[in-house]
Amino acid sequence: MSTPSVASSNAEALSALERFLSRVGKIPAPAEDLARIATSVYAIDCASPRPTTFSRSLSVSLQLREPASWDGTERLDQLEELLSYLTGDTWDLYVAPDAVVPSDPAVELETADAVVLLSGGLDSFCGAVLELGGREASERLFLSHSDSNPVAASQLRTLPWLRSNLAPDLRQLTTRLWTTGRRPEPSTRTRSFLFVGLAVAVAAGIGARRVIVPENGFTSLNPPLSPNRGGALTTRSTHPWTFWRLRQILGDLGIPVALENPHEWLTKGELVRLTRTRRGGTALEEGMAATFSCAKLGGNYYGTSPHMNCGLCVACLVRRASIVIDGHPDVTDYSCDHAVGDRHERLLRARRGDIAAVAWATEGHIVEADLTATASFPPGFDFDAAVDLCNRGIAELGAVPLPDV
Repeated sequence: MSTPSVASSNAEALSALERFLSRVGKIPAPAEDLARIATSVYAIDCASPRPTTFSRSLSVSLQLREPASWDGTERLDQLEELLSYLTGDTWDLYVAPDAVVPSDPAVELETADAVVLLSGGLDSFCGAVLELGGREASERLFLSHSDSNPVAASQLRTLPWLRSNLAPDLRQLTTRLWTTGRRPEPSTRTRSFLFVGLAVAVAAGIGARRVIVPENGFTSLNPPLSPNRGGALTTRSTHPWTFWRLRQILGDLGIPVALENPHEWLTKGELVRLTRTRRGGTALEEGMAATFSCAKLGGNYYGTSPHMNCGLCVACLVRRASIVIDGHPDVTDYSCDHAVGDRHERLLRARRGDIAAVAWATEGHIVEADLTATASFPPGFDFDAAVDLCNRGIAELGAVPLPDV
């Protein structure tokens, strides 16, 4: 299959976005434009392979309904800064009016109190269980986006579990905006911006006042676990500064939607423990095992299923630590437990850096300088609480036995 061009990838993603938004209702122009921006940025990110130096210079022309809201304002500079912070690249954004007349939506969805992201990962699964507990399912509209088959499969596993165990009438929308086959660039650091852009557009379209992004605070802060894991190896998808800047942009655009992470001061293990407290039992353990947290795809390469968590990347090790907290068994199938012979050795070699980083981290402690050396933070940020949170997360990681590499 030939590599899709940047222009064709962007056009197809925007066409998929238009079809998706038509299933929601009439979207206010500022929120629709934000979703268009997020979609174009995501498509160009996916279609632009990284060089060996990692950083890229990316130029994006944005076709908007209300370009004057962005052109010549600080918002465009703020967005370029945010994208550079998320991806490690240089972004140049240009706006122009969209010549296409908006069509009437195919449907008008009923309102909800909040739009909740449901990614298929363990955090979003726990967040969904907590959001559904003690309230009507109609108060929440869950939103999913898949950009790989393993992610799509995990969503198809967790959604039936939630409906059969908690809320038969759970409302959910899903979309896939990358439709051109394999992505030339697999890292897609702009995926979180896309999630927020889609969720805000949906929320504005149905009159919801909140977008909820369930993510544990340790992963959001994502402290560098060893001296060589800053910069490109420290993702900032739900980092406090990322959310602070996004909230600024929403406020400046007059979009009345609050962006929230109700679990920002919990470790992943504490989030799992809270979920067990509200809804324990064997069924919950099976539901958690159906989720997908792996940051590095490629199960087929190691002779296992591509839908398996690898078990040895940093994201998987954090996941494993969170599940076995308080002595609970982890019934998840991991590639590291199923790969055999040379393929198991190949997997160990591929994850050597992740394993070494976790081993390094569990022998020491995070201090404030570790956080500030690799990331920006919003005004008034509580560094004492963040450092304590990070060290609780590091302590959880110590519960996972590491292989010799």
